[in-house]
Amino acid sequence: MPRQVLNIASCLNADRYEVDVLAGRSEPHERGLWEEARELGVPTHYVASLQRQVRPSAAAAFAAIYRHIRRGRYDIVHTHISTAGILGRLAARAAGVPAVLHSYHGRIAELHDGSLSSRVFLGCERRMARYTDKLVAISEDMVRHYLSCGVGRQQQYRVIYNAIDSDAFRRKSDAVKLPAVLQGKPLVGTAASLTPEKGLDVLLRAMPQLIQRVPDVGLCILGDGPMRSALERMVHEMGLAGCVYLPGHIDDIASWMGAFQVFVLPSASDGVPTAILEAMAMELPVVASRVGGIPEIVRQDETGVLVSPGDPQELALALADMLGDELKGRRLGEMGRERVAQTFGLDRMIAQLDDLYWELIEAKNTQR
Repeated sequence: MPRQVLNIASCLNADRYEVDVLAGRSEPHERGLWEEARELGVPTHYVASLQRQVRPSAAAAFAAIYRHIRRGRYDIVHTHISTAGILGRLAARAAGVPAVLHSYHGRIAELHDGSLSSRVFLGCERRMARYTDKLVAISEDMVRHYLSCGVGRQQQYRVIYNAIDSDAFRRKSDAVKLPAVLQGKPLVGTAASLTPEKGLDVLLRAMPQLIQRVPDVGLCILGDGPMRSALERMVHEMGLAGCVYLPGHIDDIASWMGAFQVFVLPSASDGVPTAILEAMAMELPVVASRVGGIPEIVRQDETGVLVSPGDPQELALALADMLGDELKGRRLGEMGRERVAQTFGLDRMIAQLDDLYWELIEAKNTQR
């Protein structure tokens, strides 16, 4: 299940809501949050046939979701992620749920590959939007994107940004003990799923130019994913093994971020990455691509620096400039933490969802 789903389920007021979470299989590189959900007391239900990719098991997933919704007699069903969103909304409407919402957390890759399945998927999204009371987007860019695809109507959309618990991400004196390859170096770091859209190959291609300007620089790439082997090959083929480290999946990201001087995310496409919010909460200056919802988080020369996607030279120059100007980095970091506290705090997101849920319930009650 996505982190944002667990945040919603665990933080909604228990005096006002009884919450259940239905979720399917995670991708191999994704961290499952089932144990954490249990520790937080969130009732969870595993649907083994529900997978992110559309497969023949989708019919079984629909049946399982429908049965659970019928038994639960829910007032609201809020779906997330593409396949689960289609099946969940269809099941909710078939079960007579009064209020149905769906959240778009990013651009759906399946909509844009030009294949027959892409056209079918887009048709499903357009049709399901007709049976959805509200479409929640994590950025204004996301609203524009889905409207341009013919999904939903302007008045259906509500922008509610991703959010974090900023108190869990503060500068600490007990940053992780770095491996020898990174010790004593000015450190650039990132945290991301190692997938093509995160642009980490561009980051590696920027390293030789960055090293020319900051010879002792180090780079730490936190995370796991399908591109890990390819990225590790690039590191060795480019002769970067002496300054680049990929530790894989890390639970305690904050302790590693505490060792970074600059946070970087050179995405080719993205939504509102929580890793950037976490870095800003830790007062790290950010260098990131000017794509998707990122410019709605990172304000140019106020909380970070935006660069063109896919441009290693521009990325290297921006990183070198940030590493070379400590006062600028500190100023951007301080303003970044303030911005997260004001706009991207978890309490704010939960309050906005609470308002939206009750708005829908009251509207449905009025229609009866």
